[in-house]
Amino acid sequence: MKRDKNLIKQILKYVEAHGPSERGFLPYPEIEGFDDPTIEYHVRLCSNGGLVRTNRSGYPTELTWAGHDVLDSLRDGNEVC
Repeated sequence: MKRDKNLIKQILKYVEAHGPSERGFLPYPEIEGFDDPTIEYHVRLCSNGGLVRTNRSGYPTELTWAGHDVLDSLRDGNEVC
């Protein structure tokens, strides 16, 4: 599966808007045009890249410092991922 930078940006925006979660996790976001396996894969990429913290089940919990930096750069139109 190819990495989709637009999807990564949308995931980071979702986690920023909804995290950190008091329940210990955020449900995977529903993003038009992407199926659940693709979204789950990209959340894993964000986690492996140090952009998002996840719980043991792989659900996102919050952005990391690096995740905030990447999201800011993506908003500015810079290519960082």
